[in-house]
Amino acid sequence: LAMQHGHSVLRVNHRGCGSGRGLARRPYHSGCAEDLASAIQAARMRWPKKSVLAIGFSLSANALLLLLSGLRDERLGRELERPDFAIAVNAPIHLQRCSELLGRGLNRIYDIKFYLQCRRDVMAADIDPAVKARLPRLTSLYRFDSLYTAPAGGFASREHYYESCSTYVLL
Repeated sequence: LAMQHGHSVLRVNHRGCGSGRGLARRPYHSGCAEDLASAIQAARMRWPKKSVLAIGFSLSANALLLLLSGLRDERLGRELERPDFAIAVNAPIHLQRCSELLGRGLNRIYDIKFYLQCRRDVMAADIDPAVKARLPRLTSLYRFDSLYTAPAGGFASREHYYESCSTYVLL
């Protein structure tokens, strides 16, 4: 739709998605604001006279909010490229609370689906077999974040990941 109205469009497939699957050194997680910053920088280089609008959905929306806040700049020790405008849709801004709520009631259906997708992606990746062996056939996203996301993302623990990458602290 944006292209039909004369806008240039750059779509980002995050780590583990699309044709770049398997090329990233670390997996994607909800705090990967630096990935969005790289895409924004590429857009500015390709279209230097145009404004950049970034739109993030779900986990990407949280990463976009982190980028806008500057919180990832502090953790990474460098300033990241930011968009001129941004829209964040359905961002899980409190990762701890969101992962807990996924385990309740009918949300558990999505939790299981999400975990199975994450597990399938890990099993298909070229990584240490011992890492794969730690993942049970069925568990929750909350447990997955402890067993895989936090250590693979360079965080000390699931709690460190949730605390470092949640944007609710900005409110």
